[in-house]
Amino acid sequence: MRLARVGLAVVGVLLVLAVVGLLVGAFAVPSAGVADQGDWGEVSENRTEVVTTVWVNNPNPLVSVLGSDLDLEYDLALNGVDLAAGEREGLSVERGNQTREFTTELRNDRIRAWWVEYVRTNETVDADVRATIGTRAAFRRASYTVERNATFLENESPMIDAMTEAVNGTEGSYPSAAPVYEVRDARAEWGAVNRTRTLVHVRFTVYNPSSVPVPAAPEGISATVRANDVELLRTEGQAYELSGVGRDEVIPPGESREYTVTLRIDNERIDDWFRSHVRQDERTDLEVDFQATVRNPLTGDAVGLPPGGVTYTCEMQTGIFVDDAESGTTCGSGGGVGVGVDVGTPDADLGAALASAMTAGVTPASAVTVGPTPAPAATVGTAPRVGDGDASAGRPSAGESRPWPAVGLRNG
Repeated sequence: MRLARVGLAVVGVLLVLAVVGLLVGAFAVPSAGVADQGDWGEVSENRTEVVTTVWVNNPNPLVSVLGSDLDLEYDLALNGVDLAAGEREGLSVERGNQTREFTTELRNDRIRAWWVEYVRTNETVDADVRATIGTRAAFRRASYTVERNATFLENESPMIDAMTEAVNGTEGSYPSAAPVYEVRDARAEWGAVNRTRTLVHVRFTVYNPSSVPVPAAPEGISATVRANDVELLRTEGQAYELSGVGRDEVIPPGESREYTVTLRIDNERIDDWFRSHVRQDERTDLEVDFQATVRNPLTGDAVGLPPGGVTYTCEMQTGIFVDDAESGTTCGSGGGVGVGVDVGTPDADLGAALASAMTAGVTPASAVTVGPTPAPAATVGTAPRVGDGDASAGRPSAGESRPWPAVGLRNG
């Protein structure tokens, strides 16, 4: 009798273990992974979405809905700045293979903090994505973590390159007859940056080959930077900082000067540009307009460097969440530059201006013609884009002079 009870107890234990084993096997933990680490979702002034797609394979034959069996944590950082973080818990999963989409909101208030790091790293974009998926079934659980790091625009700096190409258009000699104002070097560099403003330093080296003193610094600067038609920078007149020379300083004959013009980007528009970049599948079309103005010491006329100004266009592309997008830029190599001369009303006004220039002893622009046939380098009243992919188009070659505009010319 006693042996029978012992035998029954052993059988009972074995049956319990068998049932538990069956249940544990039946409730195998679902496997999961990331099908797509991110796509851009809705983009508005207050909301930018990142959509993540995960796959789940639930093999359990006994229960089609397991309860709180799927969790997701998602983080996105750009240049070390956390831009998106979210989590979802307690999502039920049907039996079999399936995909689920999760939406995480980008923190638009952090975009300016990212911009600061973007400028400080010379426009390199480092993207870090981390997704952790947790699955549960009965007594069992599993966790899967997927991480991705990608770098975009490494060794490329499209925005500052676009600005440099535009200011490069001022290089040359003005005019072909005395007095001559020669711009030997012009380039743009990033300056200090914080959450509210970004400084751009435009550095000039100018030389006076004439026999009379010429102005060292520009009387005015006209500069505009647009990214997807979002105006990031606008400077007119003397709304800039000047260092290296005084505003009234002159360059004696045979001497050169170096000076820096500092322009300012108001970071309030960076959020608008970033959203436009996302909307256009992470592509930005850049357009930079630039012109410096000096005073002709003989006639007192305002002189545009160059006459009509410079317009430079290019584009940049990233591929953070755009599949098969090739990150890169045409800025600095494959952009397009145009120069033009704004001479006001053609014919009568232009003829009077040229006559006045000759009586003042100033040689008029050989590139500007009166009549229906315009010269290739510039046309009356227009600023054409010249030479797609040729960043030097429209600039003077070595030893070539650019003229002071005639009296009465209106310089943009």
